[in-house]
Amino acid sequence: QAVERDFSFVFPDAVQWHTIASALNALAIAELQSVNTVAVWSAAPHSPGVYSLLIRCVFQSNDRTLRDDELTTWWATIIATLTSLGGTIRA
Repeated sequence: QAVERDFSFVFPDAVQWHTIASALNALAIAELQSVNTVAVWSAAPHSPGVYSLLIRCVFQSNDRTLRDDELTTWWATIIATLTSLGGTIRA
């Protein structure tokens, strides 16, 4: 069974989607089946120079059930990667 997880972040305008997608793909998490943009919001005029991005990740293994501990580790790794690109978790 697939597990979906959404990540909502604010990024500087200079950080483009291809940079984000490439960084997530470089994590080489075999069970990460897809990474998609669900929504993009312009933060202007309240916060010029940034945008909000909702990313949906789908995790699945074809031969086993995913464990909570590995999902938690992958999610933490994704959050750390998005943060390293200049993103901040959207509150």
